[in-house]
This record gives sequence, C-alpha cells and structure tokens, in this order.
Amino acid sequence: MSERESEPNNPDPKADWSETAGAAGGSTARRGLPTPQLLQQIIAAADEALHSADQDVELQRELDAVGRRFPQAELTVEPVLLAMVDTVISRMKYLGPKLGPKVTEFVATTLYDDPVARVRVERLWAGVRGRANHE
Repeated sequence: MSERESEPNNPDPKADWSETAGAAGGSTARRGLPTPQLLQQIIAAADEALHSADQDVELQRELDAVGRRFPQAELTVEPVLLAMVDTVISRMKYLGPKLGPKVTEFVATTLYDDPVARVRVERLWAGVRGRANHE
C-alpha cells in the first residue's frame, strides 16, 4: 500500500464531514457535505500528486485514462470533472465507499464553481486531454 492510499492525516473521515443542517435563522447550508478542511485535504493531495517533484506516475496514468475516455470533451462537471476527481479520491481509502461518491460530487462542483480552482483544473484537463490525443 502506498503512502497516499493510507492517508494517516485523517483516521476518522466522519470527523470532517458536516452532519449539521446549518445555523439557525434560515441558513441554506447543505447537510452531509465535507467541511472545508476535508475539501482542502483532497485538493492538496491531488495538487501534490500532480505537481510535486515526486509526481505520482500511477495517478498520472489513471488521469490519462480519463483523457482517453473523453478525448474531445470540454471541461464539464459531468462526466469529465467527476471522473477526474473520482480518480484522485479513489486513492484515499479512508473515505470509504459511503463518503467517496458524496465527496466526489461536492469536490467536482466546488472546483468547477470556483473561478481560481477552475482555471487550474482547466489547465490540468488540457494537459490530460492533449496527451490522450497524441497517443
């Protein structure tokens, strides 16, 4: 098992999963969404895997497989970003089968909706798609 698969930073992922319905006074906070800390942990793991000196070659291959599945697709939440995020999150074994799909959808939507994150993800997708089109 690789160091990334064990992810010891969060032995209890439920501790980072919001179970509250929001503050009183009509808050529209959604129930059952990851806290900002868990979201940042996921984004940091993906960023480290793809941009560090110790780039995760296996993760790159898995993302390239997403590129081969959708070689002509523009960046969209569904199916592209969901597939990319699922590729990264599937390596975080501590999330488990119940949290993984919720986290995937939340992270994909959050990345797409955030202008700064979206630019980064668009660059990543352009590289992945470019490699897929040149294979």
